[in-house]
Amino acid sequence: MPFKTANQASRTHRARACSPAIALSLALIGFAGHAAMAFAAPSAAKVTAAITKQYEAIEENGLSVVELVTIVSPPNMLTPVGLKTPAGVVLASSGQNASGCAPNAAECRQRFSLNLDTRRSGCSLTGDYVLELQVSCRPGAAAAQCQPGSASVPFKLTGSTAPNPTGGERACAQYVVDQPNQPADAPKAWRQLPGTATDVGMGGGSLWAVGTNMVPGGFGVYRWDGKGWVNMNAGAVHLDVDAQGYAWAVNDKGEIHRYAGNGWSRLPGIAKDIGVGANGAAWVIGAKAVAGGFEIFRWNDNSWQLVPGGGVRIDVDPQGNAWVVSEGGDVFRYTASGWAAAPGVKARDIGIGADGSIFVAAQDGSVHKWNGQGWIKRDGRLSEITVDARGAPFGVSDNKQVWMGYP
Repeated sequence: MPFKTANQASRTHRARACSPAIALSLALIGFAGHAAMAFAAPSAAKVTAAITKQYEAIEENGLSVVELVTIVSPPNMLTPVGLKTPAGVVLASSGQNASGCAPNAAECRQRFSLNLDTRRSGCSLTGDYVLELQVSCRPGAAAAQCQPGSASVPFKLTGSTAPNPTGGERACAQYVVDQPNQPADAPKAWRQLPGTATDVGMGGGSLWAVGTNMVPGGFGVYRWDGKGWVNMNAGAVHLDVDAQGYAWAVNDKGEIHRYAGNGWSRLPGIAKDIGVGANGAAWVIGAKAVAGGFEIFRWNDNSWQLVPGGGVRIDVDPQGNAWVVSEGGDVFRYTASGWAAAPGVKARDIGIGADGSIFVAAQDGSVHKWNGQGWIKRDGRLSEITVDARGAPFGVSDNKQVWMGYP
């Protein structure tokens, strides 16, 4: 039975039991196996709980499965009403098996499958959870014998990505941007990724690119899987990636398309560039020429809302505010009182990470980072730029090579 979470996922997935190619190293804190745990509840019914299994897998889409068994004294049974999760983890979907709650059974044993989406937390389950339950009567039981009320089951999980002992890709393959641990004094350097591209976008730990091969709609769209580029069967000229790791793309006709895990869907409107913030806010550069470039729009869940101003390139900060590059290369950021200049550099592209790091690729190819008051020149030379959740820039150079930087 699906149930709502306090941090409700926007999509529903069904996780596979265990992906042979992607593994997660897990340890349980508090209780494990079938060790029972009693807890206080407003209901007078006696309830115990145990985690019976954590599948040692996180799929490429960031889902991990936890099974929790609850036991309640007769003639009561439990209905899940919510799941509180640590920051960055959401309940993607859930199910339960109440076959152990027959009217004549000595106890009501229910198994809940919790499919947890961990991409926002870097594919880590670690943290405190609370399963919230409603106590009610089993079908056919005498109401006078039941102890209706509510109950909460607290539990802790811990897990971190690790190499798959059976080989294959590492855990949560979409989270591909973290570099191997290095000493603090290790030299900081850019690393070239294979292939060529015309644009790149980063979000939810997932790196996407617009390639250099011509296809209907522009150039081929690809996602990096940790080893190479996976063809996502689309054509585009610009893209960005949301916090779920899904791309929003603009093709050579100006059409706007969004990837939703199982395919592409078209959104209304026409655009020249698109940016998506870590909080889900999406903005576009439109097609009508105005002072500074082209019109600017913000997505309001079903249509594009015009925001006065003009630009040619755009990205969005974690608070949902757009930063734009004008046709003259000037940088502006959106505030509660309108657009404010961020002077000091002539830019041709801008990228913003989920941690709030803001970079530009300047018109002369140099890379600069915003420090809150001005632009600090960094090493590297790029024409297109994006930024990951750690504040590391990624980008495309003038010769179409793809590069990964460092915070």
